[in-house]
Amino acid sequence: MHSLTTRQRQAIETRFKITEVATSLFKEQGYEAVKIKDICAAAGISVGAFYHHFKSKENMFAIAYQQIERLIEDHVSKKHYETPLERLYDFIDQALIIVEELGPAYISQVYRQLLHIQDDYMLSETRYTFVNIEQICSELMASGMIEKKHDSKTLTHMFIRFQRGVIFDWCLYSGTYSLREHSKIELEVLIKGLTNH
Repeated sequence: MHSLTTRQRQAIETRFKITEVATSLFKEQGYEAVKIKDICAAAGISVGAFYHHFKSKENMFAIAYQQIERLIEDHVSKKHYETPLERLYDFIDQALIIVEELGPAYISQVYRQLLHIQDDYMLSETRYTFVNIEQICSELMASGMIEKKHDSKTLTHMFIRFQRGVIFDWCLYSGTYSLREHSKIELEVLIKGLTNH
């Protein structure tokens, strides 16, 4: 993976801006009542610009989630890690940094819309997050840092469910606590339960 160019970063920021504006409109008027032209007017873009970034209103939040993954991938690809455990902590922490920056209202809407549209991307075992965490899990088991009680795919699902759960809880509490701090403590407990004693 090459680093994101300035133009690619701007496109990601534009997609986030559009979905953030849409989130506000959905809260005010309801998802079904908001039309693409309403989103475009509020975001100050043309309908053509909207379709440059998204296939449809339903597609907006799946694309937003993919953009989060691109930012994580860009960050992780620039770093060198001493251990797979260090890489796992940083990978999850980077995701949480982005989530905190976007805020609980925005992330709640992303989850709400992904549940509404039943997008398969979040469940795909070929998406970047799944592939990367599975690779880390394989390395953790190969190095003996965690026990081989489960296969790498099972562990990957476990870490992804953990991450979704802490983010969901943070949204329920309207972001009133540090997502990163709580997540780190809870991730350490989870990992300790998987380590060789």
